[in-house]
Amino acid sequence: MQVLRTYLSSDESLENVLESLGYEYSVVLEMPSWKIKSEKLHHLNIQGDYLAKCFTLYSLPANLGPAWVHSLLAPADMISITIQPIQHDKAVGQMNRYTTLVQTAASKSYKMANRSAISEQVLLALTRQETKLFSFRIVAMILAKDIKTLKITSKSFRRQTNAMLAGFDATISKQAMMLKEGWGKPLFIELGSCAIFYPFVSADMLEVPNGITLGVNKSTGAPVIYDYTQRDNYNILLLATSGAGKSVTAKVILTRLMKKYPDCLVYIIDPQGEYDSITQYLDILPIRVTQQKELGFDPFNLFESNDAAEILGDITRAKDTVRKEFRALAS
Repeated sequence: MQVLRTYLSSDESLENVLESLGYEYSVVLEMPSWKIKSEKLHHLNIQGDYLAKCFTLYSLPANLGPAWVHSLLAPADMISITIQPIQHDKAVGQMNRYTTLVQTAASKSYKMANRSAISEQVLLALTRQETKLFSFRIVAMILAKDIKTLKITSKSFRRQTNAMLAGFDATISKQAMMLKEGWGKPLFIELGSCAIFYPFVSADMLEVPNGITLGVNKSTGAPVIYDYTQRDNYNILLLATSGAGKSVTAKVILTRLMKKYPDCLVYIIDPQGEYDSITQYLDILPIRVTQQKELGFDPFNLFESNDAAEILGDITRAKDTVRKEFRALAS
């Protein structure tokens, strides 16, 4: 199972802050470092016979959720974040210039109009000293044993980060500086948005004690335990391409829910007959609905009487005289 480690380094003491938040931590004498054997144009050779490639963040979407940075650990092996507060007077001046710039462009672009409204809100909050402005850089590193694997993992990293609408660039000739010094493009963020940097989250779904096991998290090796009762909507929809395993997954969910809740009632509508071969295993009674066999279903027992009359009328497209008979039976 993969173990994630978070290291914090600051010019100010962090012990009191971490203790007040209830975190368990240990103090180390120095931050872990990577020993670089040689630097190539596009990658690094580092100790342990590994190849490394570094990417710097240069653009972000405006709608990221808390702990977004944790999602980068799926395609990357290490994330380095450098954050520095900007002095209040400089922050106000910088934000004022930016707001003036986007206001000028707002008349020509809807996107810039939205950005202008946001920048005005941040500027107002800065002026009232309700928030702070920070400069930050993010560097992501991926590791591989050979150049072919490094190219594959690099493409995978770009593909996944592009899906997040986050722009990363593997700047040539700056690989060593990115790894050792955190070199990268400086971006700016206000205090309320710093939640995207929150690192203390888990990528595992462990919804115990009422959840059912669905599989294994490939990133961490931990089990995936899902509890539908923790959702506002209890319905489950399985979407996948043909042959991806929708039917198998549905049967796994069904059997494990039946074992978890042995007193539950199970009704399966199975037009393709997929469950015929496992009806004995599931201990369910198959009822085959055909036009040649009368099953004895009484709509007036299945539904409320008035509803049954209307449903029968709609299904049979009955005339008004027949509908009156249905209503008479219902009453």
